Order: sequence, then structure tokens, then C-alpha cells
Amino acid sequence: MKLSLLLIPAALAVGVAAPAGALAAEVTLNVVADTTLSESDVNNNLGGHGFVMSGRALGSGSSGRRRALLRFDTSTIPPGSRIDSATLSVDVPLGRGGAAGFGVHRLLLDWGEGTKGNPSPFGGGFLGNLGSPASAGEATWNSRKHAEDDWSDPGAVGDHVTAASATTLIDTGGQAVWTGSGLAEDVAFWAANPGLNFGWIVVGQSEDIAGIAKRLGSREGGNGAVLNVRYTPPALLSAPEPLASGGFRFVVATEPGADAVVETSMNLIDWTPFFTNAPTAASFVFTNTNALALPRRFFRVTRPPAEE
Repeated sequence: MKLSLLLIPAALAVGVAAPAGALAAEVTLNVVADTTLSESDVNNNLGGHGFVMSGRALGSGSSGRRRALLRFDTSTIPPGSRIDSATLSVDVPLGRGGAAGFGVHRLLLDWGEGTKGNPSPFGGGFLGNLGSPASAGEATWNSRKHAEDDWSDPGAVGDHVTAASATTLIDTGGQAVWTGSGLAEDVAFWAANPGLNFGWIVVGQSEDIAGIAKRLGSREGGNGAVLNVRYTPPALLSAPEPLASGGFRFVVATEPGADAVVETSMNLIDWTPFFTNAPTAASFVFTNTNALALPRRFFRVTRPPAEE
């Protein structure tokens, strides 16, 4: 995981420091897009609904699987931060069939939230309004963007990571909470690759059993999912100080006791560990006495992922 980048050509150019310090931080993010994929109405969109659903429904003409899509904007997390923990939570206004397992899986393709459905979180019976025929660009069971791009398989089956990032039991009310290293890894991936942030899909682990479906809160209903992230911002690097020997040194402000790895590269693609330090204080000095051996070299400081 990249934390900070320091460019050191032969002439010992001025270093580029990261914009944040090294103290642990926390941010709470509200869902920015959510919708339900409904197998009952494969070309309907429910992006404007007052709730999202997951699991298999039971009812005349409305049985079938439901899968909820959730997306969060992680751009407020400084690039290069170490993600220490991530917790996803959402209200469960209503559920059927008793407690059942539900997993969240990282999505691999973009999708359109859409605006169809009833924004009330209370109306329309358990299943509520079943949405309306999708407009172009809106997600449905068959399409990630109606009239533009279909899912690889209906219901986004082949368009998410197979293994769940986290699982939890959801009962007939209360709140659903997912947490663990898998969620933290997803958030770290999105922070490093914002163009690949397509959110999560919530999939019931007992989709073959009819009647085990859960209503989850949505942003349109005023009780959408929330993502809490604890992270350690990037290390702060000082400008390099040239040495009389032809080398240089710089100060790394970091978290006491956390490994900091100085890596080097010739092309900003292939990185090689150069030096590892576990500072007992809030900073340490890195010195390189061989800076002029290569015509151009890049340095960065990374931290290994946090252990649970």
C-alpha cells in the first residue's frame, strides 16, 4: 500500500510530502447509491425505493431472489492511508423467516442506481412497490445499466468477488452489522483505485429457501447503510537534505511501533524493499549514502497491513 512518494533524481530534487500526519483517524460514510435487483421483475428498477432487499421473497407473482447494491464514496480517506478497520451497518425495518446469513461481496462492474419505486419506507406491504420499467442506465436484475450494459449473468452472479468480504446473521428487525479484515481490504482497494469503486452486493446465503428475505434501510427512506472506517493516514516525509558525501537523508513522521518500509523503484511500477524500521518514536531519519549511483531513483514509504 503506497503511503507517500519521494522523488530523488541524481540532482536530489525537492521531496513531495504526503498531505496528512500519522495519527489514527476515523470517518463515517453514508451510502451514496443503493438499489435492489429483483428476480420477480427482471427489467424493473428500484433505485428510488424507501428500502432495499436481500434474500428470496415469497408471494403470489412476486417470489424470487432479491439482492441489494450499496456504494460509498471513500474519497475523503487520504490516498495511501492504512485501513485499520471497516464496519458496515444498516437498519433492518422488517424481515421474514427468522435469522439467516447474508454476505457482502465487492462488485467488479459499475451500475446505475436509478430512481424507480416508492420512497416511503413503510408503504406497499412487505415487498412494497415492485419498481417500474427501467430507464436507460438504471440497474435491473438483467442489466447493470439498462439498454446499455447487461450483467455477465442475471443478478450480477459473475460480476462480484466470489468470496464474501464479510458475513452476518440478519433477523426480523434491529440492525445488520458486517465487519472484519475483508471489508478493510475492500476499502483500501477503493482508496487506492477510486475508479474501481463499484460498492458491494448483499447476497443471502440461503437464497434457495423461499420466504427468507429482509428489508434493509435505504438512503431514500432516510435510514441508509453507514460505513465506519478507522485508518492511519500516510507517513509525512520531509524534503530531502543533501549530504556532503553525495547522499541524502529525510525524516519520516509515522506511528510509533508500526513498521515503515522504504522502497525504491526505477520506473514507479516495480518497487523493491530497501529498508525497514519499526520506530519507537513518532519519527525516524532515513539516510542513503549512494544516491548518485543511479541516474534516477524513486523512493516511497509503505506500511504493512494492520493485523487484527
